[in-house]
Amino acid sequence: MDQDASSDAQSGGILTESSGLAGKHEAHEQCDLFVVGAGPAGLTAGLYGARALLRTIVSDEDPPGGQLQRIAMIDDYPGLQHVAGPDLAAQMAEHALSFGARYENVAVAKVEVDAPGFIIRTREDQKYRCGAVIVCTGGRPRHLGVPGEDEFLGRGVSYCAICDGPFFRGKTVAVAGAGNSAAEGANYLATFADEVRVFSLTPQLTADPILQRRMADQPKITVHYNAAIKEIGGGLTVEWIRVRDLGSQQDQRIPVSGVFVYIGFEPQTKVFPSGIQTDAQGFVVTDSHQQTAVPGLFVAGDIHSHPVRHITNACADGLVAALFAYEHLRDLEAKAQWKIIGPPTQ
Repeated sequence: MDQDASSDAQSGGILTESSGLAGKHEAHEQCDLFVVGAGPAGLTAGLYGARALLRTIVSDEDPPGGQLQRIAMIDDYPGLQHVAGPDLAAQMAEHALSFGARYENVAVAKVEVDAPGFIIRTREDQKYRCGAVIVCTGGRPRHLGVPGEDEFLGRGVSYCAICDGPFFRGKTVAVAGAGNSAAEGANYLATFADEVRVFSLTPQLTADPILQRRMADQPKITVHYNAAIKEIGGGLTVEWIRVRDLGSQQDQRIPVSGVFVYIGFEPQTKVFPSGIQTDAQGFVVTDSHQQTAVPGLFVAGDIHSHPVRHITNACADGLVAALFAYEHLRDLEAKAQWKIIGPPTQ
C-alpha cells in the first residue's frame, strides 16, 4: 500500500481505485477485518477483532444471530442454563458492538483476492477493502425436494418452528428429520399443535438422548421410523402429505396442516474466491488457525469442516479465526504491506 492510501485508510476515508474501465473509479470503504455472516461465529469473531483494536465490520443480510433466531430455548450454552435463541443473539451482538465492531446489514456477493488484502462486493453494489476476512456464512436448510414443497412454502411448509409454530395452534403438523434440530422443533411445536408427527428416514433418531427423552415424555409427539415424506399437497394451504414406509414401500396419505423440515444444512460457499478446498459434503477445509489455503482468508462456524456443529464450536472457531487474523495483519504490517487502521475515532 502506498503512503497516501495508508494515510486515507488510517483516517477511515472513502478510497477510490480504478475499476478496469476507462475513466471510471469505484468508491470503497477500508477496514482491517471484514466478517461475513453474523451468527455466533461471526459475532464472536467481530468481538475479538474489535477487542484487538482492529477496525472490524460484521455483515449479514439478516438480523444478527443467524440460526439462533430460529431456536426457541437453549439449555446447553455454558453459563446460561436457559436462554431464548433470539435473546442470546441480541446479547452477542451487543457485546461485539460494545468493543467497537460495526454491523452492516448487507448481502455479500463475493470475496475477491486483492493482494495483500481483499475486496468485498455486496449485492447492493457496495464495496469494501480489508486486510483479512473471516467467512461465517454457515448453511441454509436443506430441502426435501418433493412435489409441493416449494409451492406451499409460507403456506404450511416451514424451516423454522420458532418462526411459524404459533400459527399452528390446535392443528396437526409434520416434522421431517431425526437430529437435534428436528427434536427441538418437535418439542417446541408441541406447545402449540394438538399433534406432532415426526418422520425419520432412519430406524432410530440421532438427536441427543436428552432431547429424545423430552420427546418421549410429550404425549402429543409421535415418531414414525423408516418413513419418508414424498409429496406435500392441499388447496390454498397444506392439507396432507404422502409418506412412504421404506420397509414395505407402501405409501399413505396423512392429513396435516403444516410441514417443518429439519434435514440438515447446505454450506453457503458462493462468496469464496476459486481454489478453496472443501470436503466431500462441501464444507471448507482449514488449518488449525481456521485459515484457508488463501493467506488472510479464514472461516468459522458451521461452514467449517469438522465433526461437531454447535453454538460453542462456532464461538470457538470465531475466536481462533479472529486471533490469527490479527496475527496475519500484524505480519503484513511488519512487511509494510498493510497499515492497521484501528478503531474509529470517538
